[in-house]
Amino acid sequence: MTVSGQRSITLERKIGSTPNIDLEARNTGERQTYLGESCTVWDQWRTRQPVYGSNVSHLSCITDDGITLWEKTLHGDDVLSSVEASRIERRPIAPEEVQAPRALLTLDWWDTDLPSFDSPATPDHEAVMELSGASSGAAKSIRTIRRLGPWQFLDETVGSRRWILITHDSQQMQLQYISDPSGAPKRLAIIRPDIISASSAHKLVSKMTELNRSETILGESCRWFNMMPDVVDAGRQSCLTSDRIVLKEVLSGRPMIGEKEWTAVRLTRRPILLDEIKPPTELLDLHLWGLD
Repeated sequence: MTVSGQRSITLERKIGSTPNIDLEARNTGERQTYLGESCTVWDQWRTRQPVYGSNVSHLSCITDDGITLWEKTLHGDDVLSSVEASRIERRPIAPEEVQAPRALLTLDWWDTDLPSFDSPATPDHEAVMELSGASSGAAKSIRTIRRLGPWQFLDETVGSRRWILITHDSQQMQLQYISDPSGAPKRLAIIRPDIISASSAHKLVSKMTELNRSETILGESCRWFNMMPDVVDAGRQSCLTSDRIVLKEVLSGRPMIGEKEWTAVRLTRRPILLDEIKPPTELLDLHLWGLD
């Protein structure tokens, strides 16, 4: 679990092995002194293959009695992230000092006033989409999108894997849930960015460029737009109705990701209840993440 400035929380369950990561901790033999304490540098994990030309690795400097004084993640010689201890106190620790707060996953988003910006309105609706090109014997891959004002709820299942993404148009709130291939909970991230403003969110919307082609899906006409014109290694093209509902979407990425095409098979414009936008209650249960 990581908590960053009380603005973001990430919970991740380690299930089984990670094929692309070597998790064998290696003693580098290097000793350092930090905060007046002596520690040994350990190479905690590393990628098995280079990522964009260099391996990614994670180093920690640990005292002889097991206290981590600093740790950092490297891409080659470049530091991707780092954290250092600012003070150490060896003392008895009460159980409540290491337990997660009961309110850790209690979301107050729905009672928060968020900034708005002048953008084309999208009506409340629910759209169900299917993934094209799936093999005949494979389970259907389904994406459900619900829209309530500035809120969007996306629930995607590909086989047994599930992905949920809840966002606000201001980009100041986001919840993402990912399961493992068997459907077991793997990762939950709750993000409250400080640096995203309503004006920058509006700029992202205004950057989309029209592709000058249209299509008819479910008896409705839609026009194609490049939603990520400034991105080099990934792409998203969407076919939008006149009221900005996505009827078809093509996602592309690096060769290992390939291309995915989602097409709407059902669309209902209707009032959406707040409970239909909120994350499933069980995902916010501390017990699910082993924190109770």
